[in-house]
Amino acid sequence: MFGHRRQRTLCLTLVFLLLVSFAVLAQEAAPKNIILLIGDGMGITHITAARIASGSPDEVLNLDTMAVTGLAKTHSASSLVTDSAAAGTALATGVRTNNERLALAPGWKGFKKPYAHGPRSGGLGTGGVVVTSKLTDATPAAFLVQSASRAFENEIAEQIVHSGVNILLGGAVPTPSAPTPPSLDSPRQ
Repeated sequence: MFGHRRQRTLCLTLVFLLLVSFAVLAQEAAPKNIILLIGDGMGITHITAARIASGSPDEVLNLDTMAVTGLAKTHSASSLVTDSAAAGTALATGVRTNNERLALAPGWKGFKKPYAHGPRSGGLGTGGVVVTSKLTDATPAAFLVQSASRAFENEIAEQIVHSGVNILLGGAVPTPSAPTPPSLDSPRQ
């Protein structure tokens, strides 16, 4: 009986050690920083075109060497064709909305703040947005503000200025009063 008890204790100890080992191995450290690269409007055909332009459809792009990549199939709450405002909102908040809206639900209800407004903790800032377009363009703006329409560029710019986000780098600034394009029916000068 003594041998059986020792064998059972040893077996239970090994099972316990295995369970603890799996639990420890399963816990990975949380990432310190997350960088989200968005190819706004980019799909598989654009990536294939880039490969071909680089020399071959089998070309390896830098995009292919990233540790984690993803694709998203989306449609907005109001249309099968998603605009950048609704797509950006889905990426920034995790919730689907109508076209034209920035971080606002279809029923005009505000979502939680977009991801760029993450909590300040441990001396870290609230993040940032770096774009090659204007910061007021729909996709970056969805991470920074809440607006009923992506067309309200001055309102969006004002909210961005007061967003409290640490890093804001854009490729252009909004024009306060963009000229109205001539009508196709107006006489040519």
